[in-house]
Amino acid sequence: MGLTHIVPYFILQVRRDHVVIDTLNRVLAGQMLIAESASDSSNSRVFKKPLKIIFDGEDGVDAGGVRKEYYQLLTKQLLDPSYGMFNYQEDSKYLWFNPHGFENEQEFELIGLMIGIAIYNTIIVDLKLPMVTYKKLKGRKPNFNDLMALQPTVAKSLLQLLNYNGDDFEDVFYGMKFEITTEIFGTPVTIELIPKGSDINVTKENKYEYVDAYVQYILVDSIKTQFDAFARGFKKICNNQALDMFHYEELELLICGNPVLDLNDLKKGTKYEDGYTAECDIIKQFWQVALEFNEDEKKLFLKFISGSDRSPIDGLSELKFVISKSGSESDESINLRLPSAHTCFNHMLLPPYSNIDILRTKLKYAINH
Repeated sequence: MGLTHIVPYFILQVRRDHVVIDTLNRVLAGQMLIAESASDSSNSRVFKKPLKIIFDGEDGVDAGGVRKEYYQLLTKQLLDPSYGMFNYQEDSKYLWFNPHGFENEQEFELIGLMIGIAIYNTIIVDLKLPMVTYKKLKGRKPNFNDLMALQPTVAKSLLQLLNYNGDDFEDVFYGMKFEITTEIFGTPVTIELIPKGSDINVTKENKYEYVDAYVQYILVDSIKTQFDAFARGFKKICNNQALDMFHYEELELLICGNPVLDLNDLKKGTKYEDGYTAECDIIKQFWQVALEFNEDEKKLFLKFISGSDRSPIDGLSELKFVISKSGSESDESINLRLPSAHTCFNHMLLPPYSNIDILRTKLKYAINH
């Protein structure tokens, strides 16, 4: 009797130029295996195995860097507003589910699934979604503060409405109904916030009901199909039992990393290669400059070396940052070169500049460009 070959990894073989469609096909194949399994309830384990990425036509062992690069490619395409799945909110800098895109539910489910897989593989995902996303995953009802975080300009105008108590309220807000006008593929469309909303005036007596209906529409009703698919994919990996372990703020940290950046902690976990050591003058000068960074510069620097402006949840020492020597002191043009980085491996190439002023100038230029 032969032995069944058990693959210890969830393997994704994808083409760089077709990351989304190849991932979708592989995930659908995995779901078919689950559906055909006798132990259907537990076999989402196929997605909970350690993730291994293979780029078509490329050699290389996935020791973590390839997975990170894969997620950068996947999320860059799926979350790009031009792809149509998410809209960019100019005043908050967040992305939000596009209620009127052409994409089918499978792609939203794919994002949820891959975020769940990232959690199991301790991969930080650059996910510019607001906190209300994680509240909804936890089953919490969105409120006005969530709208303020996502669409502050809209929320402030609604707050003016709520705060106005003059006797001329109906004159000031004349013509306002329980409806919202939005643009769908370039055409203005009016949507009722409640049944027969187009026939109901907003008054002092019902203004709170109007704002509640507005919040419900933007954060729940208008994106129900898209968000439900996203949540369905996520919960195939992180079921309710796993979700119960975390508050929604902790869930956001787990997925996106910690926004608090301690570069001293990064320094503790840093390794040096190609002739550099912690005692080299250039390395001491580098840390002197880095530790002077303000908060915005810290984010730019971390993005430069790792592709994300957030820390692993356990701290920057877990990043396994590497600094290698790039060039030689004898090179007359060494002071003209810029630092560079392999973000997939948290690896920075630092030229041996002749003094700290040049190092500071070149490093700041590199992280800003």
